[in-house]
Amino acid sequence: MSHGSQDTRPRVAVLVDYENVYFSDRAAYSDPEAVRRLARDLTTVAEHCGPVSMRKAFAPFPNHPAAMRVFTEEGYDAVTCDEKPNAADLKLIAALTAVTSEQDIGLVILVSGDGDMLEAIETAQRRGARVVVVSCGGRELSARTKAAADRVLVLREVAAEAKRIRNGKRTKLGLGGLAFRGAGGGTPAVPESPAARAGSGPAGRSPAEAAVHAGPSLPGVRSTTPSALKTYVNCPRRYFYRYVQRRPESMKPHLFVGNVVHEALKTFFEMEPHRRSAKDLEERLRDAWRRSPDRAAAFPPDMREAEAAAGKAALEDLRLFVRRADLRAVPFALEEFLMTEVGDGVVVRGKIDRIDPSPKGDALVVIDYKTGRPPDTPPNLVDEFQLPLYCAMVEEGHARPVERVRLLYLKGHVTYDFSPREVDIARAKRRALRLFEEIEADTEFRPKVSPLCGHCDFLPDCPAREEAEALLARKTEGREAGEGVAGTADDLPF
Repeated sequence: MSHGSQDTRPRVAVLVDYENVYFSDRAAYSDPEAVRRLARDLTTVAEHCGPVSMRKAFAPFPNHPAAMRVFTEEGYDAVTCDEKPNAADLKLIAALTAVTSEQDIGLVILVSGDGDMLEAIETAQRRGARVVVVSCGGRELSARTKAAADRVLVLREVAAEAKRIRNGKRTKLGLGGLAFRGAGGGTPAVPESPAARAGSGPAGRSPAEAAVHAGPSLPGVRSTTPSALKTYVNCPRRYFYRYVQRRPESMKPHLFVGNVVHEALKTFFEMEPHRRSAKDLEERLRDAWRRSPDRAAAFPPDMREAEAAAGKAALEDLRLFVRRADLRAVPFALEEFLMTEVGDGVVVRGKIDRIDPSPKGDALVVIDYKTGRPPDTPPNLVDEFQLPLYCAMVEEGHARPVERVRLLYLKGHVTYDFSPREVDIARAKRRALRLFEEIEADTEFRPKVSPLCGHCDFLPDCPAREEAEALLARKTEGREAGEGVAGTADDLPF
């Protein structure tokens, strides 16, 4: 950039919940030099993304005078608060809620493991910012916060990225591109829906109001996810309850197991290849299970037997994975958030479980883990719009071709490979755009009765409740074993 030229990249804000960081790892972050490294690493990464116009740290700083001094010396505004519970959280939430409207921020780096940030994160996103949540260990975040954030990182990843930037090496986190795609002046593309604020029904919803609920919006851009589109395909009414009214859903055991298995596999492949073993993967599953904040919701104390059965089944799946998979593989990326435009300013974004380099040159291989049971017959992967969209996301995000996508069902280690063609990707984009436009135009969100109704939290309020219950009564199968909600004891029952 020439001297005197204006930096047109989006502005960046760094918000640090120091109290949360301190109590997450008191031994590490009571040391002033560790606090200084933290502050400098965050600044380095933020400045790589764009001009930093805000740096704030929040804590009852009279209790942490050394940390306050360090943050101030490093250019942070040390925002002090009293010692009441959640006092720092409330000030941080207020700053996050107001940041984009006041200062034209395109990217927020939020250092906090607190689940209370969900609404503030979504508010910032509606105003045009992308929000990267950084936690100490990654496991204390709630599933809903993970889903809402544009990226989820841990402090060690930020430290490693800062080191690469200082050494002039190629960055790996891709935050600069994320920030640029999220830029746009801080003006929301669409207004916040009255249905979201008041919990009202769909009558009178405009297409603009519907658009904001397909996913966090960027300025001038409407966005959604494959999961949201699939929810609408399965049942428009459930989509309405979940994405328009934003009603919470309970944590189901099978979702909990899927989350912790994915976390275990991610941390396992972050290890050096020569250190990986079956014991390491088992330890990572147990650690992710034990530390997950969703455990108590998925398996309450009276479901210890169900929890034990689910845990043993997950362990068996991973033991089979260790026997059959290439443990020496060095992934190109793990759990990376990417996006692709499907047309008419509509973006589909998603998280890719794993991307491997292909042995055949510069191409990439996309791997999607599945923790459910494999289908009885091979799926038609050409008609499954999610996988071609993943291909588009990876090819556009990394400017490298995708050789194939692999569905890997951990139960039985069943794999299905899909080699994308341009026509497949184009067809998937057209279908995603049609679905998005259908959602925008829908003012009724009619329910679609199916066996999935037995797993729906919104059935008691559904207009098709009687029809659904009659269908479910005719079914002889019950829910899968373990689909209840985890014991709060520190020891695992398996």
